[in-house]
Amino acid sequence: MDGIIINVDNSTFFMNRTPDDMTPAEVDSYVDNYAQGNVKEVFWCVNARKAAFDSSVIEPTWAGYGETDEEIMEALACVGDKKREAIFNKIRCARKLSRNGIDVFERWLHISRQKGLGARLSIRMNDAHFTYLDEGAVHSTLWLKKPELRRTDYLRESQNWRTFDYAQEEIQNYFLAFIDEVLGRYDLDTLELDWMRHNLHFRPGFEEEGIDISSCFMEKAHELVIKHQKKRDHKIELAVRVPTHYEACLGLGLDPILWARKQYVDRISLTPLFQSCDSDIPIRVWKTLLSGSDVMLAGCLEANLMPYPGAERYPNALASVLGQAASLAHKGADKLYLFNFFPEYPKHSMIQKDPTEFPHILNLTGTDEPITEPRRHIVTYADTVAYGEKHYSVLPLHLDKKIIGKIRIHVGTVEPNANARVILGFKNASECDDLEWVRVNGRISKEVADAKPLAPGPTEHLLTLSVEQSALHDGYNVIEVSSKKCATITWAEMSFS
Repeated sequence: MDGIIINVDNSTFFMNRTPDDMTPAEVDSYVDNYAQGNVKEVFWCVNARKAAFDSSVIEPTWAGYGETDEEIMEALACVGDKKREAIFNKIRCARKLSRNGIDVFERWLHISRQKGLGARLSIRMNDAHFTYLDEGAVHSTLWLKKPELRRTDYLRESQNWRTFDYAQEEIQNYFLAFIDEVLGRYDLDTLELDWMRHNLHFRPGFEEEGIDISSCFMEKAHELVIKHQKKRDHKIELAVRVPTHYEACLGLGLDPILWARKQYVDRISLTPLFQSCDSDIPIRVWKTLLSGSDVMLAGCLEANLMPYPGAERYPNALASVLGQAASLAHKGADKLYLFNFFPEYPKHSMIQKDPTEFPHILNLTGTDEPITEPRRHIVTYADTVAYGEKHYSVLPLHLDKKIIGKIRIHVGTVEPNANARVILGFKNASECDDLEWVRVNGRISKEVADAKPLAPGPTEHLLTLSVEQSALHDGYNVIEVSSKKCATITWAEMSFS
C-alpha cells in the first residue's frame, strides 16, 4: 500500500472559524493539518449543494442569503438550531475571502504541490444535503426552480432521495460545464468525480438505463480532461468514488469497470456512503475485474461504523481504523482513502471523534508495514446497495440448537505473539450463558473473565474469548458459535494487542 489519500470537505475549514480569522496565513496553514504522516495526496472538495468558490456555473455558497448577519440567520432558520451557527460561519467566511480576492483552492493547491501532495480537487456529483427541505438558500437555483429535474419529488424522509436525475440532459450539461470550469480555473494533477456524494442518480426503476447514460457522461468528462491536459501540457488524472461492491454500482446506474476498460478513468476509490465502514471491501474481486488495466484502486474508510442496518452507529476510533487499514493493505489495495476524517469537527456534526487520534491514524496506516498497535477488526456491512435491494449483513446472527453461527473476519497480517481475542455481543444477557462453544478456525476459544468493554461498541451483553496464536492465520479467519438455546449475536470482532 502506497500511502493515504484524504478528502477534505468544502465546509469544515469555514464552519470552525469566524470572518476575523480569514487571513491568507490562516488559509495557508490549514494544509499543514494534512501534510503529515503517510498522507501522499489530498483532495480538496469544491462544492456541495453550491460551489465553494465564485463559480459562474453553480452559484457560490454565500449566494441568496442577503448581506447582513440578521438576514443570513433568518434564511438559515430552516436548517435547525444545531447546524445554524456552523453554516452561518461558513457563509460569512467564504464570502469574505472571495470578496478579498483570496481563492482558497488556488492557495491550497499551490501549497499541496509544494509539499509533494499534488494538486487535486473533488467534485460532488449529486450532493443531497437538505433535500428534505422544499425551500431555502441552502439549495441551488436549478434545484429550486426546476423540480422536474429531480429523480423523485415525493420522498422527503431522507435527504438522499430528491437528488438530480442524470437521465436529464440539462443535468448532464450542468455538471459537465462545472467540470470544464474547474479544469480551466485550476491547474490540476487529478480531478475526482464523487459519485458517492450522494449515490442516487436516476429515477427509481431506471437505474439499468442509467449505466449507458453515466458511461456517456464519463466519456465526455474524459474528453474535457484531455482538452485541458493539452492546454496545461501535463497529465491530468480522472478519478471516481463509487460503491464498494460492483453489483451495487451497476444497480445504481454506474459501471466503473467499463470506464476503466475504455480508459476514461485512472483511479477508482471504493467507498461506503456514510452509515458505516465496510469491513470486507472485496479488493481482490475488483483487482480481477480490472486485470490488464493500470487503474489505481483505493479502499475508503468512513468516520462511522455500524454492525448492521438499524443498529447503533458508532464513531470510528484509532484501534478500529487500524484494523480496517491492516485488512485493506493485506488485500492489496493500492492506497488507503479517508473520508470524513478531520483534525477538527464542527460542533453540529453527527461525527465527533477524538481529534488527538488524527495524527496517529495518519502515522500508523497507509503502508504495508506491520501494525503493532492494538487493532480491532469489527464486523460491519456494506451500506450501499441498489435502490430497492435489501442490505446484506452477517449480523444480527440468529442461533439455536440446530444452527451454528458462522462469522468470517479478515484480519490482515497476524503478527507473531499477538494477543488475540474474539468479542461477541448478544441481544440479551442470558444468551451469553447459553453458549455451548466458540471456535476460531475449528479450535476452541476460552472465555476471558475480566474483560472490559471497548469503545466503539456496546457496553453490555458481551462475551470475550481468548484465541490461541496457533489457531490464527493471515487473511480470513472463521468464528463458529454453538448455543444450547436460541440466541442472537449483535456484535462480532477480533482484536489484537
